[in-house]
Amino acid sequence: MVKIPDPALIGARRAPRRLAVAAAGVALSVAIMLILSGMRAGFEQSVVALVENTPAHLWVSDPAVDTVSNVFSLIDEGAAAALRKHPDVEAVHSLYAVPVMADVEGRKRPLMLYGYDVAGGAGGPWRLAEGNRPAADDEIVVDVIFAEQYGLRIGGTLKLLGGEFRITGLSAGTSSFMNTSIFAARTEVARRIAAPGQTSFLLVGLRPGADGQKARDETAALVPGLKVRTRAEMAAATLDNIGGVMQGPFRLLIGIAFVVGLLTTALMLYITTLEKNGEYQVLRALGGTPALLSRLVLEEAALVGLAGAALGLAITVLAARGLAVSAPLYPVVLTPPVVVRTLLLVAVLAAGGALVPIRRVLRLDPSAALRG
Repeated sequence: MVKIPDPALIGARRAPRRLAVAAAGVALSVAIMLILSGMRAGFEQSVVALVENTPAHLWVSDPAVDTVSNVFSLIDEGAAAALRKHPDVEAVHSLYAVPVMADVEGRKRPLMLYGYDVAGGAGGPWRLAEGNRPAADDEIVVDVIFAEQYGLRIGGTLKLLGGEFRITGLSAGTSSFMNTSIFAARTEVARRIAAPGQTSFLLVGLRPGADGQKARDETAALVPGLKVRTRAEMAAATLDNIGGVMQGPFRLLIGIAFVVGLLTTALMLYITTLEKNGEYQVLRALGGTPALLSRLVLEEAALVGLAGAALGLAITVLAARGLAVSAPLYPVVLTPPVVVRTLLLVAVLAAGGALVPIRRVLRLDPSAALRG
């Protein structure tokens, strides 16, 4: 077989302008997919943040309640006494979850008020950006983003539930575009909503070494009519209830971005193939096998994919930093699974974009090069 000259191979790989456009298209798609995936991850983290950061192994609630946000339900606080009888139960705390309307500068703003045991801390703010946790009944901690948005300060007041609370601290990581959390003493919340002896959740802490699943089943028998969940089960239920609403739109937008990138890559590679028809025909005439020609196209697709992925990741990092400042309620969280899934999609995108050009190359007539 005649040896194929290196210049021919080099020429078959050259089409920098078209490939750069294809890489830019892939980069845009990668950036959009990463930003949307990162927003979804950030949203999901914010939805389950209270559950994940509350030191409770078991959550007890009304059976109809499957979220800790945007729901109001009460159960008998007396169930705590029954739960404490289990040998693996170390502590039981009450938590109120009350959707409220706060009066801020004459405007009504929906918030999620959590009334927790300030002595135990379970169900309260897990991270403070500034100030202190409530120490008195009329004190409250508000989300730092909410405070900045409405000009609230430590030492100021927030009107809700027919009275005023004095702001003692600003919490971090307690808001999203769907929900903003504030925290006050459980006893004061119970008084203001006129629900003494009741609560929304009972938070159960287990002794070290206790089997969570076994304790869940056994404590459930102690409180018939109530639902007992592990922390993981409560987080999953909350995510399904609230996060599930946004899964469809996120997936649709990510799918559109993928299709745009796929079409852009396929179109640019196809145009590049048309421009180099003569070079590919010469390669075929010199003995280039279908496998070789396919490899050349795939190499170009891989180059486009790698360059697009790197550029897209850089764009995403810059966009995430910008959003953290300009739109903190929409955090972009680039977790390893998010990045890996997106890179796998890029590999599929690049390979898929090469299919049509490969079919075109394999159907070329090598004799045309000789006739030319």
